[in-house]
Amino acid sequence: MRLIPACILLFAACTSPTKAGRTGTIPSPDVASRSDPNATSSTTATVSVPATPPVQITNFGVGRFEISATGGAPVRIRTPGTMERQNPDGTWVSVGERFDVGTGYKLLDKCPERTAPLPACVDVTTLVPVRWTGFNCSAQCNGTCRANSFEGPGTFRLSVTSCDGATTVVGKPFDMPDNRNGNDTSVDRWGLGVGATWATVVRLDVPSRAGFDASVAASPSRVAGFSVRAGSEHPIDKATLDELVGLLQARDGFDDQIVKRCAVHDLVGVRLTRALASTGAARTDAVEIALDFACNKFFGAFGTTPRETTASHFDAAHAKFLV
Repeated sequence: MRLIPACILLFAACTSPTKAGRTGTIPSPDVASRSDPNATSSTTATVSVPATPPVQITNFGVGRFEISATGGAPVRIRTPGTMERQNPDGTWVSVGERFDVGTGYKLLDKCPERTAPLPACVDVTTLVPVRWTGFNCSAQCNGTCRANSFEGPGTFRLSVTSCDGATTVVGKPFDMPDNRNGNDTSVDRWGLGVGATWATVVRLDVPSRAGFDASVAASPSRVAGFSVRAGSEHPIDKATLDELVGLLQARDGFDDQIVKRCAVHDLVGVRLTRALASTGAARTDAVEIALDFACNKFFGAFGTTPRETTASHFDAAHAKFLV
């Protein structure tokens, strides 16, 4: 069956117009309904309410996380996090110990000096750890490897433990794709469509001599740093959105390593809303994508401010976008 070409549709659309954390006695409607009709509202039953975990883990990208204290006050957690991989039988096995030449997965927002000792614990209100690239030897902070291999494809999860060891919070599973090209930029692009729920398409203006900055905060007037052409925004139907996600995750559609000198033109933008997997309340993220159909350039922005960015070229998928 012939698929509807997603990006030709994109281009056409653009050119056409109870509180947790305590145990106590609370009123029990069920008990009251089966008691004496003259019973008062003081009829109670003892109910145990599970304690709220001290932190929540949100997956906002492949190998990218946000750890935040649920009570507002800083929470002390162990610096080494636990990265696990799911076995075919559904069990989990820890793999993070071999990351960065044996220093493990680190819950730190920046890489320490090579000779500096790692702190045993860190205080966390909101922490975005250095991303996990998907590799083992160069997992987060180590850049020099004699033997380096990619851990994907597979399903993984992150766990964090309080400094006293009393509580461990297990994060939601996430998929790490195949990375045959050996460039971790493709991991970010693959993850842009994970959890996609809704999107719109816009026309974008060619940037001025000053260029553009894809890391700027999301706003109604810009997509991935490019200016939006007024009145050009239209929703994308579910089928087209699904096909766009498929193109973003295609193994052979992009080249993440080449660099071109080409003036951008014929720009189309996509605003995409995705649901984030989190151990806490439901969250969403605004993803921005810019496609340059003249040079086959791709730009993406996601996450918090400053925005995380990724770029590539879709020369290999040009025909699939247009057929």
